[in-house]
Amino acid sequence: MKVMIAAIVALGMSAPEHSFEKKLKEAKCTLTEAVEKAGKDLKDVQPISAKLKQIKGKYLWDVRVAQGEKSFRRVLDAKSVEIVEKKNLKSNHAALLASAKVSLAKGIEIALKKVPGKPVTAEMEVENGKPVIEVKVLADGKVFEVEVDAVSGAVLEVEEDDDEDDDDDDDAEDGDDD
Repeated sequence: MKVMIAAIVALGMSAPEHSFEKKLKEAKCTLTEAVEKAGKDLKDVQPISAKLKQIKGKYLWDVRVAQGEKSFRRVLDAKSVEIVEKKNLKSNHAALLASAKVSLAKGIEIALKKVPGKPVTAEMEVENGKPVIEVKVLADGKVFEVEVDAVSGAVLEVEEDDDEDDDDDDDAEDGDDD
């Protein structure tokens, strides 16, 4: 690794750009703005997840929201900030939302206080029977995953994430509903 870095420096090459950096450069809105826009056509929704993806050459925000026992997917073009897909999902996130005392937005805020940077994904889920919010943050060219307790708001874990593109193209057309 040191040899590779030395070779890059010696040749005047820059280090490879992280794919999330490229995605964020292409996006015209932030994760928070995408979440706000995604739920505008629905009343009383709570965001469950938001991810910046590249699917078939397009940069998209994939946002999931819940309203009572109903769940919805809104996909926004990251450049035009327009909703390009609306889908009703089969998932029921009512129990998750009832057990969480911290919203996804607040979880993102807490994660950014711990690791200042740009959020690229945020997801509320149940882990070991407890609600958590996982936020991936791009900071200094690295992606960090910050896990926040969705009941207390405490930061449970911070780790460098080495699986940056684990979900690109994963459910563009496979019928997955959550």
